[in-house]
Amino acid sequence: MGKPAEEGTRGEGDGSHGYTKDGTVDLKGKPVLRSRTGRWQACSFIVVSRLILLLEMGVLAGHTGYEVFERMAYYGIASNLVVYLTTKLHEGTVASSNNVTNWVGTVWMTPIIGAYIADAHLGRYWTFIIASAIYLSVLVAALRKWKVETPDYPGDLHELPLEEYYSSRGIFPINHTSSLSQLLENSWGIGRGKKGSCHTTHQLFSTRQSPERVAANLSSYLIISLLGVSSIDQLAGEQMVAARRACAVVLFVAAVAVMAPACGGSFSSSAEEIRSKQKERMSGIIIPGFASTQLRAWSILDCPYSPLDFNPLDLVWLDTTKLLSAVNCWLKCMLLDPYNQTDHPECKSRPDSGLSAITELDPGYITGPLSSVWKEWVKWCIEFGIEPNAIIAAPYDWRLSPNMLEERDLYFHKLKITFETAVKIRGAPSLVFAHSLGNHVFRYFLEWLKLEIAPKHYIEWLDRHIHAYFAVGAPLLGAIEAVKGTLSGQTFGLPVSEGTARSMFNSFASSLWMLPFSKNCRSDTTYSKHFSGRSRKAHHIYHCEEEEYRSNYSGWPTNLVNIEIPSVRGFDAYPSVTDVAEFNLSSIECGLPTQLSFSAREIADGTFFKAIEEYDPDSKRILYQLKKSYHDDVILNPLTPWDRPPIKNVFCIYGIDSKTEVGYYFAPSGKPYPDNWIITDVIYEIEGSLFSRSGNLVEGNPGATSGDETVPYHSLSWCKNWLGDKVNITRAPQAEHDGSDVQVELNVHHHHDKDIVPNMIRSPRTKYITYYEDAESIPGKTTAVWELDKANHRNIVRSPVLMREIWLQMWHDIHPKAKSHFVTKGKRGPLRDDDCYWDYGKARCAWSEYCEYRYAFGDVHLGQSCRLKTASSDLLFHYI
Repeated sequence: MGKPAEEGTRGEGDGSHGYTKDGTVDLKGKPVLRSRTGRWQACSFIVVSRLILLLEMGVLAGHTGYEVFERMAYYGIASNLVVYLTTKLHEGTVASSNNVTNWVGTVWMTPIIGAYIADAHLGRYWTFIIASAIYLSVLVAALRKWKVETPDYPGDLHELPLEEYYSSRGIFPINHTSSLSQLLENSWGIGRGKKGSCHTTHQLFSTRQSPERVAANLSSYLIISLLGVSSIDQLAGEQMVAARRACAVVLFVAAVAVMAPACGGSFSSSAEEIRSKQKERMSGIIIPGFASTQLRAWSILDCPYSPLDFNPLDLVWLDTTKLLSAVNCWLKCMLLDPYNQTDHPECKSRPDSGLSAITELDPGYITGPLSSVWKEWVKWCIEFGIEPNAIIAAPYDWRLSPNMLEERDLYFHKLKITFETAVKIRGAPSLVFAHSLGNHVFRYFLEWLKLEIAPKHYIEWLDRHIHAYFAVGAPLLGAIEAVKGTLSGQTFGLPVSEGTARSMFNSFASSLWMLPFSKNCRSDTTYSKHFSGRSRKAHHIYHCEEEEYRSNYSGWPTNLVNIEIPSVRGFDAYPSVTDVAEFNLSSIECGLPTQLSFSAREIADGTFFKAIEEYDPDSKRILYQLKKSYHDDVILNPLTPWDRPPIKNVFCIYGIDSKTEVGYYFAPSGKPYPDNWIITDVIYEIEGSLFSRSGNLVEGNPGATSGDETVPYHSLSWCKNWLGDKVNITRAPQAEHDGSDVQVELNVHHHHDKDIVPNMIRSPRTKYITYYEDAESIPGKTTAVWELDKANHRNIVRSPVLMREIWLQMWHDIHPKAKSHFVTKGKRGPLRDDDCYWDYGKARCAWSEYCEYRYAFGDVHLGQSCRLKTASSDLLFHYI
């Protein structure tokens, strides 16, 4: 009995043994022996818990000891947090410094409040238990809430770099895939009626880690900051544990309280901020069509008998003044060698750069509006507040074949850099607008890109850099007017003869790029070397389906070329200019001519040009260029059908219901080259029927309607094969309407290789736009076809209707609240002041809901004084 008493007395005397003196009790309220609490038990608990937290943050480097881990956690985060916020979360320097300062202040100040609450109210033990419970509950809740299914396609879940971070302050959600939509809603609180909720540090920028890992890192970051530093580090044993218990819950609450206002402030942005941010997200890259890029002189050429010479940077295409005054000099700057595509020895021309190269070909008071191409398009973008660096032109030398574009100008390398630069500057993928031949250029670029990028990264590159592709007036199966240009010349409305135009046109290798071809014939190419490698070989297999030989016209409405072959061959039939004086054409004994007909396949594979090779001097050059630049191209044979491009969103847009040429009858003219052929008759497609130039009905296989005056409907509508098995069809008036005349057919079954003809009423006095949209889109991909009544091929890019629809679709795609793949078609109101007009019947401005009478100095009629009530950007919200 004496020994225990002695030990108790000894403990009370020196304080080295016995019970604790600070009033510490166990769960039953009894005093606690110092030998059974604190010391290594508390130390091991702290070290183990700290090891877990540090392992979650990825900071652990193999050191041991509580103080080492604590300092590593705190100073490791504090010293690198500014760099992390600026480089990974892309905050500004001022904003990131402010956030770090707030965090450091919270870490150092709140332990005082935590110590008071623990000692005066909760007690050290229960403070620690409550703090741990809060930590575990937040972690578990985050794991359960953020759990999403892993997508089947790995490309749907990947690391999001700067170019996919649309906003500089994290206000707007990422452009998510369908697989990440639930994760987006949970983390941002967007969708399903939510207005937005707090988002914390990582913000899904490392979604390569699983969502559970993101949640764990988020929680660990908070707890590390709470438990990292306190002002009572000098305490030992159970005292230190109790202090940690006290500050844990208070620091956690304080940190959340500090972050909550910042999150709330981020989501309290005004509508103006939202609009400005959305406008900054995407850029538009324009690829113009044939003869739609300015060419400038790159040499000095003295023109005799003319006061106008060509100096470097002088406009060549198109300068009508020099064309009229010095046509021979102008031709020297335009012509290319038909065999090697080099410039004339005395003059060379190169494409201009920038938007000015594609807006007006021949600027001037009179010639400017006549040669306007993309000017109205750019004007629309400016009216809606698009920044200058968001509109990018990609002009090219439209005289060259696709392989020469890369070999001489490195065009496709530059185009790839253009896409990548746009993403770095704008922080979002681009929209591609291609017109006419520009669609063939873009197709070749996509094939060329396969050799520049590893196959496993090809789709990833496209998804990162291209959001949507708008194919406007695309001659997907070629255009018959290309044959007309090669045999008789195409003047493009210029004051030159058809023979001169033919000589110039046939010197361009690009003239063959638009030749018509069959939809049933394809060419497979096997690559042995990289396109830019030193040596390469291409093995081509050109094959046609059985349908090609069963059908009469290669799937086209009729035979495209019908030509009379004279009985006299070679130069006896077509003497050169120098031979005319020495040769009497009347002395030729002509026999009866033979008429031959050729289909699209026979034109594309060269059969037609071989048949007339002995009768036409240009045919030999055409055959050489056809084989070298197209049939034997190592990247792609462009004279083959085009499958749907592997881009997320594809919109095919073209005009219909216009009188379009689909076939020609040629005969010898008796004149020397280049005027040795004349057109004796033309076959037109008009509203689903074939007629000759004299008005006679022609037998054949016409389509449901006609083309756009330049490209036949058969070639334009090939992109309908890109649609899925079920298609939603909507027909609406092109003009502004209230939705009363909108017709809809849902889930129409689509059989591939067959046209889709809607069963809808058409008023003869109304121009319609018909939308064909995928009813069941492939996940992550949408496809649509738009047909515009009476839209001319060359002027479609200036159509206000087309610009309105594209603009609404663009706005729909970038808006976070858009719930469908396509913009609504139920109503179309005015979007610009130019859309408002005076209604003389009601003696007020039409569309009074949107427009009002507001006179401005200089208005000359009532309609000019009708203007929008609100800004154009505000009206766009009606279509979401």
